[in-house]
Amino acid sequence: MLHLKKVGIFQGLSVGELAAIGIMCKVVSYGAEEVVIREGEPGDTLYLIFEGDVSVIKGEGLEKCSEIAVMTAGDYFGEMALIDDAPRSATVKTKTKARFMILTKRDFGRIAREHPPHRPQHLQGAEPKDTRPARKAWATGKSVRRRSGDQVPAR
Repeated sequence: MLHLKKVGIFQGLSVGELAAIGIMCKVVSYGAEEVVIREGEPGDTLYLIFEGDVSVIKGEGLEKCSEIAVMTAGDYFGEMALIDDAPRSATVKTKTKARFMILTKRDFGRIAREHPPHRPQHLQGAEPKDTRPARKAWATGKSVRRRSGDQVPAR
């Protein structure tokens, strides 16, 4: 449950709030070299890596694809799927056997409806347009600026 505190959109939540989210999470396992999420497909799940290593790949299936990151236990991906309907910005594939704690958009929405105090303040009224700079920073590995002038750091 405290692993959830590492996820950017959950930072600042109380232990009780994290517990409400943790109850909705499930643990899933993947073998080595399995695709967890695919670039361009719809996303509805946050993945927190418990064990194993994954590759983050841009342009998979194209002539020019590249591994842009390697993630390991304690890292997470897919968090933007909880608050927007944009397609996945990269493919994530296991390098080794891996276990993940997952939270679906449906379960996250249920928590927000049933326990409004558990919804992080910065997500109240969030619009998909608010997430585009963060998705771009994640996908490109470069910092970007929002229209408001706020800096979105690269991951």
